Amino acid sequence: MDYKEQKGRTQSIILHFEEVTQMRRTQSMLPCFLALLLAISCSRNGDSTPVVVLAVGDVQVKTPGEGPVPARVAQIIRKGDIITTGPQSHISIQIGDRGIVQVLPESTLEAVSLFESGTCELYLTGGTVISKIDKLGKSGNYLVKTPTSVASVRGTVFSVSYGGAASSIGVSRGSVEVTDIASGKAEQVVIGKAADVLGGITLRDLARTESLVLSKAEAIGYIGNTQTITPEVLEEKGRSFLPALDTIDREIEELDLMSMESIRTKYGRIDVVTLYSGKVYKGAIISRGISIKIITPQGTVELPKDKVKSTVTQ
Repeated sequence: MDYKEQKGRTQSIILHFEEVTQMRRTQSMLPCFLALLLAISCSRNGDSTPVVVLAVGDVQVKTPGEGPVPARVAQIIRKGDIITTGPQSHISIQIGDRGIVQVLPESTLEAVSLFESGTCELYLTGGTVISKIDKLGKSGNYLVKTPTSVASVRGTVFSVSYGGAASSIGVSRGSVEVTDIASGKAEQVVIGKAADVLGGITLRDLARTESLVLSKAEAIGYIGNTQTITPEVLEEKGRSFLPALDTIDREIEELDLMSMESIRTKYGRIDVVTLYSGKVYKGAIISRGISIKIITPQGTVELPKDKVKSTVTQ
């Protein structure tokens, strides 16, 4: 073999080695590249996995076909799950970067759908749920239903309460369209306002107590990487919000006591109105007719007379 032929073979071997090396580098980088593409895709589409970030007290989650089990931090809430909270118990669920849902004490909430097709629908059959919704996307929709009302939003902070036959919706950011299921009529509820749904929709100012309840939405911030950090770290981050929540609860308790006492001082009595549904309102009745208006620590409530079972003065 002459010098030129040997040199040519050597160069060919070197080129082949470089090609193999480059191919191996490309193959080794491919998983990282695919992971990067997936991360970008998730970022664009918005993560919508509902993860429990805080659970306090007696909180149960019932999955379809199974019995209720205690809620745990890092648990993923799935379509059809029913969440129940006991007295002085609550749970916070972060839905990716889309929003945070808080289920307050003595409440029952069903996850009817969880953005599987762009819509999140929750069904409240008792108690109160607070929603902070920030990212829905162009086709996203978020609904909280009760037996008497539907509250739909695109980006806002609002609360929905249901007891007996009445629903109340309060708004502290953005706006909410509230629909009375019985009549099909709808009203827009804006910042600082509330709507009571009971035989129609009554708009009113947000009560001080309701404003404090809604402030809980801002007391809980978003936690990054909820699906990848350890449950221990997630629980630590979630519990870091408790001091702010406890402070709000103390303010609400003090306000309720002061308000009831001020009602008694002003009107010289406390009236107790009981509905056929079992719901009870305490305060001072200020008018009677086809409906009964009663001032309560949470605000003025108008109750259709045919819904009232009894009134008692203390």
